[in-house]
This record gives sequence, structure tokens and C-alpha cells, in this order.
Amino acid sequence: MSLQCDEPLPENLRKRWISIIGELQAPTNYYVSRWLGTHPSGTFELDGFSGASQDALAATVYVRVVNEDFTAKSLLLVAKTMVAP
Repeated sequence: MSLQCDEPLPENLRKRWISIIGELQAPTNYYVSRWLGTHPSGTFELDGFSGASQDALAATVYVRVVNEDFTAKSLLLVAKTMVAP
């Protein structure tokens, strides 16, 4: 499938995307099998970034933590890259 950046998604993909967003907006508990050096009483936010071209793509997910004393830090949680052969 090839879409321009200003073209709407086909209906089946739009519905799937809305479903994914709905699940993310109502999180329950997530378990991350890494020590993040944070206190569990802080607030957590997942931030994802991605980019792609015809030759490569990259995606990252960061966790942003705000502690009780309002100090904040961002940590790289996962990253993935792929390059076309």
C-alpha cells in the first residue's frame, strides 16, 4: 500500500488504529523487565518516535518519569532500525 502523507487511511486500517489508540489511552498496569532507576510512586509517560524512507526506518520508545519531587528524566526503553538491502 502506498499513501501520501495527506491521504486518509483506508477504513479497515483507520478502525484498527482507533482500536490501538483506545487501548493505550486506558492503560492498567504495564510491566517493564528493566530497572529504570525510578520510584514506583512517580508518574510515567511513554513517548514513541519513528521515521522512515524508502531505504530505512527507525522507531524508538522512551519512558519519561516525573518523581514526587518534580524532577524528571527520560530513558530510552527500546529502539529498532531496519535498512533495505
